[in-house]
Amino acid sequence: MLHYIFTTIGLRRDVVDPNWDDYIFDDEDPPRPDKFKSLTKGEPNYPPLTFKTEPRPWKDDEKKLSRSAALNSTPNAGILGTAWKVFPMKWRFRFSFGSDPTGRCIMCQKIDTSSSYGFGHHRYPILKESATLGCPLCEFFVANIRKVDTFCSADLTIDPETCNLWYKYAGYPATPFELFTERGNHEDAINHIFLRNIWPDPFEVGCLNVARSWLASCTIEHKRCKQSKNISVPTRLLDISATCPILCTKRKKAAYAALSYCWGQDRAVKTTKANFQCHEKGIKYGDLPKTFQDAISVTRALGIDFLWVDSLCIIQDDEDDWATECVRMGEYYENAYLTISALSASGSSEGFLHSRPKTQVLRLSETSNVYIRPREEFGRRKIFETAALSQRGWTLQERLLSTRILHFSSHEMFWECKTCSAREGSATEHIDPVDSRSLSNYEGDDFKRVLQHMDRDPHSPSNGAFAVWYRLVRQYTRRSLSRSSDRLPAISALASVFSTITGYNYMAGLWAEDSQSLLWLKDRRQSGGRTYPSYPREADTYRAPSWSWAAVDGAVIFAPYEDERTFSTNDASIIRQRVEPHGSNKFGAILRGSITLRALSKNVRCESKESTIGLIPEKWKIEAEYYTIGFPAARYRLRIFDTVGKHFAMGLCDDGDLELILDECLAVWIGEYIYDGRLPTKSVYFLLLVPDEDEADKWRRVGLGVTKDDPSFQGFFTTVFDCYEWKEFVLV
Repeated sequence: MLHYIFTTIGLRRDVVDPNWDDYIFDDEDPPRPDKFKSLTKGEPNYPPLTFKTEPRPWKDDEKKLSRSAALNSTPNAGILGTAWKVFPMKWRFRFSFGSDPTGRCIMCQKIDTSSSYGFGHHRYPILKESATLGCPLCEFFVANIRKVDTFCSADLTIDPETCNLWYKYAGYPATPFELFTERGNHEDAINHIFLRNIWPDPFEVGCLNVARSWLASCTIEHKRCKQSKNISVPTRLLDISATCPILCTKRKKAAYAALSYCWGQDRAVKTTKANFQCHEKGIKYGDLPKTFQDAISVTRALGIDFLWVDSLCIIQDDEDDWATECVRMGEYYENAYLTISALSASGSSEGFLHSRPKTQVLRLSETSNVYIRPREEFGRRKIFETAALSQRGWTLQERLLSTRILHFSSHEMFWECKTCSAREGSATEHIDPVDSRSLSNYEGDDFKRVLQHMDRDPHSPSNGAFAVWYRLVRQYTRRSLSRSSDRLPAISALASVFSTITGYNYMAGLWAEDSQSLLWLKDRRQSGGRTYPSYPREADTYRAPSWSWAAVDGAVIFAPYEDERTFSTNDASIIRQRVEPHGSNKFGAILRGSITLRALSKNVRCESKESTIGLIPEKWKIEAEYYTIGFPAARYRLRIFDTVGKHFAMGLCDDGDLELILDECLAVWIGEYIYDGRLPTKSVYFLLLVPDEDEADKWRRVGLGVTKDDPSFQGFFTTVFDCYEWKEFVLV
């Protein structure tokens, strides 16, 4: 801190802030600036003192504040720093000193981006005055933090792990900022700053160079992303090397890009039987929707001559062609040299090469290459979760199966491949480890790579094959489809890849080797104010058997997969399965399906009861003992009684339109689990079946039930399904 010596008689000096000096006078008349003469002590080369403000009278509240501070403050009180102690106070002058060429005040000059320790900054009134007097960084802070009513100085801390700068006043939420530097800046002094600038326009040369560097690095260095030179190409591609794209039916072995996008309500331009030959001659660039034009621009800029777009490369009104191409769609995305993702565009007419939202950016100092910007309220998770493309069912497998994918959001670019993920606003890449729990939401850096990192134990509740599939289905069913009949086709490519990896037998969305996959239930909860979708259902259209989650609309979850399975000898097994596909794709739409279960069962009676939204635990009395059960929200909860009227379990209806009372119902034991929480709980899950109306000796699923018991309640589980024989049940 510099000290100044003043020769003016009557001047009394008091430091209110380490940066500002308040010079207080007892004179009745305000002193003139020309009366001041300053000398520096210990810093002969320091800039001279400069007069900044016109004199003004003290306000009454300032006098009161000064007197209170003078009477109550101590050297360590920290209330106002050093208090005003001179009375009466008629005039005040404020001076700034020691600013750098850009006008930054002393406090802002002390900000050290390499420091892991916090340091102080201005009180809010002084922060505002410093901003008024020309300190650009103080002006930046004032514009981005909320007004506070406190006399404390601010605490400013830097988190090197996130490159976040936190500006906080005691008793108020901290305001986060981000520190970043420009790409290509490799100075040792700023190696700890890993965030990077985001270009205002995604089609700027610098932004495209980032995409080129990701693509080149992946192609050359990533062994996991290597593609065979003999991979097959799509039946048709758009040749975009000419001014007008040409629908090319010659199957050249050439690198191509694929487009992942939302058709939207406006519907994309499409190839039909009527215009097929015209498209082979050329498609006018101006006739293409904006998303297609942007995809062509990016593909050309990256040096790729061919592009695959489903609406143009599949004959949309030819059922045979659509069925044939649908089978290979996952292969098309996996074999593409690059997939271009129009992440934020809700329709084909919107495009994705738009200017980014303007963000206030400031350089920390004239000599620094570090910049500061407000931290956005949304991060990667929010961008992907709210993106239009993340709401569509078909696009899940497009994202997961693509070898490389370049996402264009409205805020920045994102990169994902089979090896790593990256973002435009950061110089770091996320590689491993991979956790399939990222499938439960949209934000995981490892979201795309879960299929390459499954545990050897297929029943592992973390990354086992079945848990991965459950999370895939949960993620998929949160999304919407234009046609309910696409419920199985839109995930068929993922099912095919999963089958290839595991060798398991697929059956209408489930796996024959895992009877526990029958324990799905509808999820009617809301997430972030968003209700999970239902689909427009075509009249009289068969979609899936009753035992498959594909038979119901909307989101589903798998009840117990994160609990510890006991593998009881009483667990059911699937001994036969028969699924007849609609066409040649055994992973796509089906005509009919059935499974044969070998399981314990008992006759029960169910009564349904309306519930409210939310996870509602309830205690149900069984004889003299209690056990607690909780279920995700459903329109109906079922009270389940045995044949003598004892209430022993509760459950959920698959269909909210079912009758309130089910007199003829069969409870079929599926599996036993232990939830190892604060109070370990053992559970038996079972299906609720009713006789099929159309086929004799066959059963149809109508719901799911569970009975839970504290292990201290001896004997309960040995009696629930006791004295019942093993039987075989055919479910349709």
